[in-house]
Amino acid sequence: WRTTVPGLPLAGRLRVAACEGGPGKDSDGRIDVCFEFTGGEASVHDEPLVVQPAPRFDSNRQLNAASIGSDITPFVDLSEFRMSQPVFRPHPHAGFSAVTYMFEDWSGTLSNRWSKGVATTIPSGCLHWTQAGSGMMHKEIPVNPGNSCHGVQIFFKLAVDDELTEPVAFHVAPEDIVEFVPVDGVRIRLLAGTLGDNDAGIDIRHDLTLAEIHLDTAAEITVPAPSAHNAFVFLQLGTVVTDKREIVAGGAAVFAHDGDHLTLTATEPTSFLFGAGPPLGMNMYTGGPFIMSSAGRLEAAFAADERNDMGRLTPSSEPAPQHTQSRSPLRLPGPGGVDTATMTLADTERQLPRDMWKDNVSALTVFLYYQR
Repeated sequence: WRTTVPGLPLAGRLRVAACEGGPGKDSDGRIDVCFEFTGGEASVHDEPLVVQPAPRFDSNRQLNAASIGSDITPFVDLSEFRMSQPVFRPHPHAGFSAVTYMFEDWSGTLSNRWSKGVATTIPSGCLHWTQAGSGMMHKEIPVNPGNSCHGVQIFFKLAVDDELTEPVAFHVAPEDIVEFVPVDGVRIRLLAGTLGDNDAGIDIRHDLTLAEIHLDTAAEITVPAPSAHNAFVFLQLGTVVTDKREIVAGGAAVFAHDGDHLTLTATEPTSFLFGAGPPLGMNMYTGGPFIMSSAGRLEAAFAADERNDMGRLTPSSEPAPQHTQSRSPLRLPGPGGVDTATMTLADTERQLPRDMWKDNVSALTVFLYYQR
């Protein structure tokens, strides 16, 4: 949600004075804000602005470079989620692929919409691969709010030569995912790339393998993982042993570059994601929903989003959460009490804005992450 108030000559920035609860903690949504004007400081509002908290995951676990302290490209972030509320409201992506896979053990279905193609649903066992490239708008929410959806979202970085390609999406229905049984007690769903003589059959701009592997108790599997590749496993269910080490449900492992295969043995019924691919060996510049190879391309992505080049998503019809807190208008006093303007928090669905600030602006632009 964004508004611009003209006529306020500023040389400063927005400053959050206090936020009850602190980062990472539950807050009642009260934020005291003030603007730093040239020649003095002015309070925005006599009373704290009340901002409704955004919908949250029922649960969420992540694997990324920050959590393990090493480069795992082309994999950037993996998030296993249980979601019953509209967490993934309209937001842009650029420079990477955002991939959603719904686990088979859940009945929830996601509604998927994106600005460059048709709307789809993502039921259990379905794969939706959004190759954002130069940029697009995206949204995924439960078809039936309150009915929890269990899946994983993975970000894969596109190479320098591919990150500005035209956006495209691949939707693979559950029955169309390549599935095979290489040995007794092992079932593999190949989501991307190749494994043995099997090919997932989607024409992505990534050199990688991604598979969901199911093992019965005592079953064993050996998968190729060239020493030059980054490889990981992410356990959804059960326990496996590899290299005399145990990985349990909810755990993950990233493997050293000292062999050409991985052998995993289940000590109970087990399901896990396996991924492998060559590291990209590139700089990554991240700003909110964009991951680019240079600062210039990152800034260009923000500019494209501002121009609506990534498209728009019209409001959807999902029911709005019921709020009990009041919505007071936010009044912005101008210098000397002149040139006032009033902003009222709207009930309409808004896309997430860019999370970037510039100093020395001639007009005050206020960005608020606001969920109705």
